[in-house]
Amino acid sequence: MRYPTTEGPDATSQGDLIDANLNRQTSRIRSNTYRLLLSAQAEDYRVFSNNRWSGRRTSRDGFQSVEDIHDGIHVEIGQSGHMGNGDFAAFDPMFMIHHANVDRLFAIWQALHPQSYIDNMSRMQQNEAALLSTGLTPFRQSKDAFWTAASARDTRSFNYTYPELEKWASLPPQAKSDRLRTDIMALYGNSVIPRLGEGLFSNARASVPLVSSSAPTTFGIAKMTMEAPQRTMRAPAEVPAAAAASALPEITHYNDWLANILVEKHSAKTSFSIYFFLGDFTNEPAKWSLDPNLVGTYSVFTTNLEMTGCERCRTGAGEGTMVTGTVPLTEALGNRLGKEKLGALEPAEMIPYLTKELHWRIQTAGGRVIERADMPSLKVSITHVPVSLPEKVTDLPTWGESVVHPEITTGRPGGAGADDDDD
Repeated sequence: MRYPTTEGPDATSQGDLIDANLNRQTSRIRSNTYRLLLSAQAEDYRVFSNNRWSGRRTSRDGFQSVEDIHDGIHVEIGQSGHMGNGDFAAFDPMFMIHHANVDRLFAIWQALHPQSYIDNMSRMQQNEAALLSTGLTPFRQSKDAFWTAASARDTRSFNYTYPELEKWASLPPQAKSDRLRTDIMALYGNSVIPRLGEGLFSNARASVPLVSSSAPTTFGIAKMTMEAPQRTMRAPAEVPAAAAASALPEITHYNDWLANILVEKHSAKTSFSIYFFLGDFTNEPAKWSLDPNLVGTYSVFTTNLEMTGCERCRTGAGEGTMVTGTVPLTEALGNRLGKEKLGALEPAEMIPYLTKELHWRIQTAGGRVIERADMPSLKVSITHVPVSLPEKVTDLPTWGESVVHPEITTGRPGGAGADDDDD
């Protein structure tokens, strides 16, 4: 059951809404994938692999993880159906397709960061060391031995790989890494920096034989395309006065704006989503996911605590496990402010603009609205990161030091204050 009409026995799936919702989330997923694979903050396995708030993350960086992307797809497809509940998600065939793509992202990340992996000091649970040599029961590698994190590190151990990796397999490590970065720039980069550095990304696309990114619609799930969906804006947000348009040189620097989320994983006792808007939005919660001014959704995927038999979930709830995520704002700002503003997006203009126009609301996978004040663990913070674009497609963008702007969120329900920046 996907995106069911009700939570009763007469419910039916709503494939059309799944298609529409995933299309609305394509830009966020692509943008976060780009940042996750190429940014320096995700070079650490413990940051990349999971969304749990820990000492490996600071109050400014490290809010993104592959689990953030993973959870969003679960909730967008399932809502209160199978994929939206950790106890039942594996009964949906889409589970295998989705997790194959998560495995693909992990394999690409491994090729980019071959020195980073599980280390002997990490922990799966309190008092249980996750050693590289610990047997992954019940999965046997042979009659006498189980697979381990060390033996399962490379997909080729299982006689498979992915197109992005296979086509460069014969190259030396550095050349392979360069080509792979070029592919990532071409597949995901132009969404992150809309109408910015167009020549760079065009060169990236021309320089490598790209893996096809389109596929027929399957199981009612929207096919993804490399181009961002066109949006018709209703009651667009008020924007700052734009500078006079003129013929501008290609921009080589810009400010990347992000909404970072910190929240208790089990605070809703079920899966839930936080919707972010720029400008006015509908007062009908059932239509939030398709609102023209929606700029992104952050979802927390878990179980129904009132029904689950998952002991680990109950333990996590008792411990108040905190998780993180990111909603990118740069593309949405570019869509509203125009090309002449993209090279700026300076705090002097963005702080008052986002203070007035950025809004967020909470809804469970079953459609129940949660008031922001009723989720005291929620802390939304806004940051910008100076980014320099590379001259060559094989080079990485350079991310500078991120800057938190507590004045945008201080005093707002669910907003982080100046004191939260020091947590």
